[in-house]
Amino acid sequence: MCSADLRHNPSVTARSALIRSVFVAAAVFVAAAVFGAAIVFVLGSPATAGPLAARGGCAVGTGVTVVVDSSDLGGSIETGCAIGDPATGRAALSAAGFTAVDGAPGLICAIDARPEPCPATFQGEYWSYWHAKPGQSWTSYQVGADSSTPVRGEVEGWRYGNGAVEPGITSAAAVSPVAPVQSHAPGHDQSAPSAVDGTLVVSAVAGAALILLIIAAIVLRARRREASGPDGSNDRGGHDERD
Repeated sequence: MCSADLRHNPSVTARSALIRSVFVAAAVFVAAAVFGAAIVFVLGSPATAGPLAARGGCAVGTGVTVVVDSSDLGGSIETGCAIGDPATGRAALSAAGFTAVDGAPGLICAIDARPEPCPATFQGEYWSYWHAKPGQSWTSYQVGADSSTPVRGEVEGWRYGNGAVEPGITSAAAVSPVAPVQSHAPGHDQSAPSAVDGTLVVSAVAGAALILLIIAAIVLRARRREASGPDGSNDRGGHDERD
């Protein structure tokens, strides 16, 4: 039988088409597996290694609840949780998810861009700084946020105004009855991907390579069989010499 006859043999042609289809499907599967592993690697890795922050007050004993009242600036009353034991009031404010800007060294003039810009001169209004135990009245701090020492379980408060009015929420209402959802506070260095994530990607790539090698061996063997003809003889001469 001639090589041309083999190429036009319906059974051989169908087998070749099937092999190609299997190869293409396997290649697509392997590519999808590698892509999926890469997505897990990227999304599964921790984004930051800085202090944890949570919007909403802290559950009892989990950290320091921070209240920021910008209602006199057209804003609202927001609460955040500085989980753990922040070293200072400024650290608690940042860990709770708020961004402070100083107008002068050690003097906070804006929180979360309110007011924007910071006043160039003092006009009688500022961010007053308060604290309270849950369920008790607010007390104005006599030291600045860089010198204060927040206490876990208590509440820190900030309100923009003339300093005579406390935050517009009670300390009891500021504290969350359940543990807040944790997220990483912005502005901290990124951490390296975990070893588990790295192992996952390496395993996926190695498995994909093994599958491709197996498929390549199967296809090569099938093509050799096809080239040798249905009776196993090599048809390099073009015709069967038994004629």
